[in-house]
Amino acid sequence: MDFINDRFMIESEVGVRLYKEVAAQLPIIDYHCHLDAKEIYENKSLENITQLWLAGDHYKWRAMRANGIAERYITGDATAEEKFKAWAETVESSFGNPLYHWTHLELNKYFSCNEMLSSENWQEIMQHCNQQMAGEDFKPRSLIARSNVEVICTTDAPLDSLEYHRLLQQDSTFKTRVLPTFRPDDVFEPDANRFARFVDKLAALTGREICTFADFSAALAQRIDWFHESGCRISDHGPVILEYQAADEQRVNGLFNQKRGGEALTGLESAQLTSAIFVMLAKEYKQRGWAMQIHFGAIRSNNSKMHQQLGINTGF
Repeated sequence: MDFINDRFMIESEVGVRLYKEVAAQLPIIDYHCHLDAKEIYENKSLENITQLWLAGDHYKWRAMRANGIAERYITGDATAEEKFKAWAETVESSFGNPLYHWTHLELNKYFSCNEMLSSENWQEIMQHCNQQMAGEDFKPRSLIARSNVEVICTTDAPLDSLEYHRLLQQDSTFKTRVLPTFRPDDVFEPDANRFARFVDKLAALTGREICTFADFSAALAQRIDWFHESGCRISDHGPVILEYQAADEQRVNGLFNQKRGGEALTGLESAQLTSAIFVMLAKEYKQRGWAMQIHFGAIRSNNSKMHQQLGINTGF
């Protein structure tokens, strides 16, 4: 029996019926992803399976590093063939990891390939996939349509223009709704100098002078309105630590001005300002009927050396 089959991960007859008669027919409503609205709008062909799978997937990158693969074959200047071979070698050792299942599910569903990817057959599978990717069926919009995706919610910073979301909404030839998600990481930036630069950009974009916490709140509300008009109905937050500390309006305003001026806050002060921002944003979301997602405790960029070298969202 093939590894990927009609009963994959389903252990009962009731489960088989539920999947075949109900779940398999339902559309995908993806309320959190990292797809790029610009790439969907432009609908350019991908060059090869390496670009499709490995160009920006830091989950795969982390697995490759854990397997002892040199960085050159992950984010470096190795060829597409060399990177795919390194991934195949990693897949062999990743049984039990969801990446193993996802890899073979995708080979089966999109490439009609039931082979198990390995260091022995990587070349044949790569060539098979690349040949199929030359057709129209593997452009971004075609892949989305083939997957029966009804809604895609991307991840977007408060200052993003949302230009491509709006262009997609005007395109009657593409049926999937591509909506933004408000992801205000910059609003909670712990570094005072980087926070100050963000506030400067926020002021310039909104045309507001930001001198107080109330000004800051009004400017963010303006951006939230822009997101709402662009179809957004969800926010997304990734706090590492969330410690509620109450503070009155005068105290919050003073802390905001300290941080706005590039002055580092103590742990308590930071918690007080962060709490005030969270409450303020939650009220704005509630007024507009939004859902507020909180990805609590996801620690990123732990390796400061590699973070400086490769940037954010690279699996370090």
